[in-house]
Amino acid sequence: MINAQGGEENARHDSRSLNSHSNWFRTKQGSNENHPQIPLKTHLFQCGESDLFAVSHDPTGANIPRAQCAQGWLVRDKFRLGVREPMPVSIEPEPVIRGIAADGYYVWRRG
Repeated sequence: MINAQGGEENARHDSRSLNSHSNWFRTKQGSNENHPQIPLKTHLFQCGESDLFAVSHDPTGANIPRAQCAQGWLVRDKFRLGVREPMPVSIEPEPVIRGIAADGYYVWRRG
């Protein structure tokens, strides 16, 4: 293989699959919070009886902004968040996973 500077470099042939790399990563990190494919213990919150919901790993919901819910977030359910896990509300898990990875919580309005 020729590199960007015009010189040759050895191509690394690694027989490990993505799954074996993922298993190595999980073992090294020791926590499933670092890997989005592993189901995570998560908490579902609702703003009173409204159609505004949030998900967080924090069982108190302290990291969810209160500005969006003046009366405070109420815990509605505890569940395992993962792409192959059932959601307790009708929303796809992928945007929730991305939101939690980016901000530590995910807020949406049902409907």
